[in-house]
Amino acid sequence: LRSQKFDVIHVTSPLRYGSFLLYLLRRRMVLTMHDPLPHSSDRNRLNRLQRWMAFHCVSRFIVLSASLRDEFIQTYHLQKKQVFVSRMGVFSHLQHTVGVPMNLPARYMLFTGSINPHKGIRYLCEALSLLKEPLPLVIAGRGQFDFDIQPYLAAGNIHLINRFVTNEELYTLIQGSLFVCCPYKDATQSGVVLSAFALNKPVLATRVGALPEEIEEGRHGLLVEPCDAKALAQGIEAILQPGRLEAMSAAIQEDFSIGKRSWSHIAAETLKIYQTVTR
Repeated sequence: LRSQKFDVIHVTSPLRYGSFLLYLLRRRMVLTMHDPLPHSSDRNRLNRLQRWMAFHCVSRFIVLSASLRDEFIQTYHLQKKQVFVSRMGVFSHLQHTVGVPMNLPARYMLFTGSINPHKGIRYLCEALSLLKEPLPLVIAGRGQFDFDIQPYLAAGNIHLINRFVTNEELYTLIQGSLFVCCPYKDATQSGVVLSAFALNKPVLATRVGALPEEIEEGRHGLLVEPCDAKALAQGIEAILQPGRLEAMSAAIQEDFSIGKRSWSHIAAETLKIYQTVTR
């Protein structure tokens, strides 16, 4: 990296372990903070150490939502000129992925991603019993539940895949679903949302963190209050209204493939950030 004499080095998370050596390069460095503030499940000593090192060695940061910029600046005592705002694009590798056969229900909503307490899966399971018409739920991801899921599994309406999910499986899971559900208790951005949008699937999510920036309500999906099983049940019934999923899918494709949320637009904005940093 030194021999190439780069103007800017851009890293996409606080450096870990042996990668700390990159801080010694003494080059202009930009750091993207996917999580400007750590999730409630990630507040530990190692996370604090990594952030401490980053904030002492890097002078320019990119956050992926405008709503979290001020809180990030205040929490870590930064100056406004140090923090730029960009956004995440769809996880387009899924558009070039080939699915694999999986034993899944014919019609289902999907929760996918790591299983952690802040993901709010308990409330989604509770919402199933409140639906007027039953709808299968597929939960796919690795982790431990912070509640007893066995009674919900015994009811027979949940298909659980409690392990690491490959890209090929993720493609199959999203592509076969009616919509993706993110019932989070807290969040920043969500890669799950951008995975769903890569395949033009609407998302039902909670109104936390930067999710309202990612999901334009009524156009890309619906938003409900967090930690509220009744609100989730109502959201599920609302998103299933005739013609709604199809209209949302078309809007996602338009906005994230060619519009201001597309990767080409994001890339142009990022180049402007590099030019500002080098000046």
